[in-house]
Amino acid sequence: MISTVISKRPLIKSPVKRLILKLHSYMIDEGVIKWIVNFLKARKYRVRVNGSYSGWHNVTSGIPQGSVLGPILFLIYINDLVDSCGSYCNMYIFADDAKFYRHIEHPEDKEFLQLSSNQCITSVEGNGC
Repeated sequence: MISTVISKRPLIKSPVKRLILKLHSYMIDEGVIKWIVNFLKARKYRVRVNGSYSGWHNVTSGIPQGSVLGPILFLIYINDLVDSCGSYCNMYIFADDAKFYRHIEHPEDKEFLQLSSNQCITSVEGNGC
């Protein structure tokens, strides 16, 4: 049997900082934002296998799975993904899956799809994701 034990520790990574900036841009109450920051502070985990525990390790990203708040925060975090990938492609977003595509009808369509891919990667890396 494998299980994970979580504990909290104060440290905020840049994807969380980006999420907090987005929450501010939506004019979310400061008290609510502070509560969310406490919810997302870096955590530690260890794994139990057959009754033995590993050492503690830092959780460096992500939102606690199984939480009610997690899916809402994730949607706020990715809501500008479509805009950041440019106008050279279309995008489908469903739950935690995003796919962008372009119908390839002419040779230059492949180049436009690559431009979109590059633009999306640059945007995501530039935002500290």
